[in-house]
Amino acid sequence: MAHHKDIEQRMNKLGFSRRITVYDFFSDYEKKSVNTLGCKYRWKVGIWLNYQKKLIALRADRDACKEIVIPFDKILGIEMIEDGSILIAGGIVVIEPVETVNDTAKEINKGLQVKIIAGDAGRINRHAKCYILHLFDPVKDAKFYKFNKCIKECAWSIVKEIITVMNGTKHSAVIQ
Repeated sequence: MAHHKDIEQRMNKLGFSRRITVYDFFSDYEKKSVNTLGCKYRWKVGIWLNYQKKLIALRADRDACKEIVIPFDKILGIEMIEDGSILIAGGIVVIEPVETVNDTAKEINKGLQVKIIAGDAGRINRHAKCYILHLFDPVKDAKFYKFNKCIKECAWSIVKEIITVMNGTKHSAVIQ
C-alpha cells in the first residue's frame, strides 16, 4: 500500500498537473510552522486534476494513503458543509448558494467538508457515490484553528474548480 507522503510524486507521475489542497493556501510562515511540526502531509487533503485525461483525484482526509480517482463526466454534484450546515449545493442542473459566508473570522467548530457526488447521470438514485473531503477535523486538528481562513479559502477553491469541471462536461451545470 502506498504511503500518503508519496502522493505528490504519484500524482505528478500520473499526469495530475494541478492541485488544490489546504497546504497550498498557507502563508510561507504557516508552511514553515507545519513543516517544523512534521505535519505537512496532514494538510495535503484536497484534489488533483489531470485535464488531459479528464480525471480528478481526491485525498479525502489526512490519514488517507490512497487517492480516489473520478472521471470528470461522472461528477454529478458538490456540497460544502461547515459545522454541519450546507453552505453551497449543486448538481446536474443547478448550482445555487444556500447561504452566503463572508465571516472568515468565525471559527469552524464541527468541521469543514466538501462532498463530491459522482456516478452515472441516468442512474443517480441507485448508483451515485458521495466522497467527502475532510478539510478540517476539530477533534484531530484543534490546535490549528488559526488556519481557519486558509481552510475556507481552499474549500471555496475546490467548489469553484468542481463547478468549472461540471460546466465543461456533458452534464453541464448552470450557475445562478
